[in-house]
Amino acid sequence: MFKNKKYLIMFVAIMFSLGCIGCGYKQQNIQQRDIAYLKFKKSTFKKYTVLVNKKYGFQLGACENTEEINQCEDPTRNKLYEVTSGKILIEVTDSSTDELILRKEMYLGSSNTTEIVLP
Repeated sequence: MFKNKKYLIMFVAIMFSLGCIGCGYKQQNIQQRDIAYLKFKKSTFKKYTVLVNKKYGFQLGACENTEEINQCEDPTRNKLYEVTSGKILIEVTDSSTDELILRKEMYLGSSNTTEIVLP
């Protein structure tokens, strides 16, 4: 087929380099972490306990009076809580009475932020 070995070597080298480039050699697909965010809108004077998927819990604190500016500041205002994306179950209880305030099952997409309004 090939009369000259030089043409054969060049043909094989070109086909090999095209094959490596065309097949995705050294290409990467970077996926972001599968996390979502929760933001709570609540009364500034109540403390809540949040339980996510019956495993991970955290506190939503009440308003704290600061002496410097003599005003009440809510430590959870404009704070985002990181959770895994996908189907999650959220249970919120009043910290003082242990009364269940909210029980909600929802789906959170990756990198989405969901605001939850509490009484």
